[in-house]
Amino acid sequence: MPEKPNSLPALLLAALICLCGPASAQSAQPLAVHTDVWPPYVEAGAPVQGSVVNLVRTVLDDMGERPDWHRFDFAYSYDKVLRQRAPMAFPYFLTPEREAEVMFSAPLFEVTNLIFHNRRFGTLGAAGLEGARFGRVAGYRYGAVLDAYAGDARVFASEAGALRALLDGEIDALPMTQSVAEATLASEFPDELELIRPVEGVSDTASLHVIAPMSEEGARLIARFDASLARLRAEGIIPAGDPSARVRLPERTLARLVASEGFPMILARVPGEEGHLSMPPGARATIIEWSPRIAGGQSDERIYQTMMDETRVVMLSGPHVGRELLVRNMHLEIID
Repeated sequence: MPEKPNSLPALLLAALICLCGPASAQSAQPLAVHTDVWPPYVEAGAPVQGSVVNLVRTVLDDMGERPDWHRFDFAYSYDKVLRQRAPMAFPYFLTPEREAEVMFSAPLFEVTNLIFHNRRFGTLGAAGLEGARFGRVAGYRYGAVLDAYAGDARVFASEAGALRALLDGEIDALPMTQSVAEATLASEFPDELELIRPVEGVSDTASLHVIAPMSEEGARLIARFDASLARLRAEGIIPAGDPSARVRLPERTLARLVASEGFPMILARVPGEEGHLSMPPGARATIIEWSPRIAGGQSDERIYQTMMDETRVVMLSGPHVGRELLVRNMHLEIID
C-alpha cells in the first residue's frame, strides 16, 4: 500500500496561495500619478485628498494599481506626460491640441467654467471682453468659448495668484472653473470674495480627464482605467456628475453710503473693535447681514432705533474697499 502523503506541505501551499492572491492583483511597483492643488477637487496638504482624488484612487484600486502621488504644477506635469517621463496625471480639460499630444481617459465628470471680473472697477459685460486684460493659470484650458477670449492672457502659476491680480486690478478678466474660483475665494480671500463676480452670459462646460503618454503603454493604461471607471459607474459606486459640494457665492444687495439729516458724518466700525472709521459719501458696499430689526422685523414703532442699528457690509469702493464693516442703517441707500 503506498505511503499516505503528508498533508502539511499542501496546507502551507494553499495558505501561501491565499495570502499571495490579492497581492498578485496589484502591480509590483506603485504607479506615479501627478496632480496639483485645485480645490475642491485636489486639496492642499498631505496626504493628497479631494473629490477627484478619491475618484481616481478608487478607479486605480479597482485596476490593481497603487498610486504614488507626485504634486507638481499642472503645466510641468503635462510636460512630463508629453515627454513620456510620467505615466499618469490629472485632472485636465480635453482640447484638440492636447488630444493630438497625449492620451485622454473617458470623462470623469463635467464642470462649469466662467469668466470672472472685479466689480470694484465696475461691471464687465460680454461686450467689454474684447478689450479686457485677461489672465489665466499656467497649463489650463477652459473650453473653446472661454479660451477664444484669453489668447494673449497674462499667465499665473496658481488660482490664488491669478485671483489676487484680479482683486488688485492688474487684470480685468479671469477664466476659471466655477467651483475652484468659489473655493479659492472662500479659503484665500474671504474678506474680498464679494468683489469677484462672473461675467453674465459667458460660460462653458468641459469634462475633466486623466492623461497618459501617447505610447502603447499609455494606451493600455488608459484602456484599463476606462474599463474600471465604466464598471464602477455602472455599479453606482462612482457618480456620473461632479462629486464636489459647491461653495456658492451668495447673492447680495448693493448699497451706497449717504449722509443723513442731523448726521452729516458717515461712521463705520470694524466688527469686534472699538472706535470708528470716517466713510466718504457715495462709497459702495455689499450688504451681507442686515441688522436684526430689518432682517426679522420689529413689534414696535421705534424707527429711530432701527435707523441707528448697524448692518454688516463689505466695502466695494472708497479707502476701505474689501473690508467688512458695520454701518448704521440710516447711511445705507439701496442701489440696483
